[in-house]
Amino acid sequence: MKFISWNVRGLGKARTFRETQQMVQEYRPQILFLCETKMMPKQMQNTARRLQFQNYFEVSRKGLGGGLVMMWTSEVTLEVKSFTTMWMLLFIVRMEAIRDALRFMGTQNQTKKGTPGSC
Repeated sequence: MKFISWNVRGLGKARTFRETQQMVQEYRPQILFLCETKMMPKQMQNTARRLQFQNYFEVSRKGLGGGLVMMWTSEVTLEVKSFTTMWMLLFIVRMEAIRDALRFMGTQNQTKKGTPGSC
């Protein structure tokens, strides 16, 4: 199983998107978790498609910052258990390479009170 987690600090930036696309092409992860996407929902739908992920679950940004997204291929079945604007809890229910379910919790830490930090 290949899994990438990254604080992109603004996935809408052309340079950041290109870097993400290159990383996905090179490593071919089945699951990609990104925080601090700073994107609106319609933007994320297009981004997941352009990165060639068939599925995604997004927690939209709050104001101008934040935003979490989990993208996955058709080889994987994920079940969303819970989420807030700061974290998401998902179970990896099925994957061709594993037999048992796994649990993943993606977070976005706060560096100062009220300001988003890194994931």
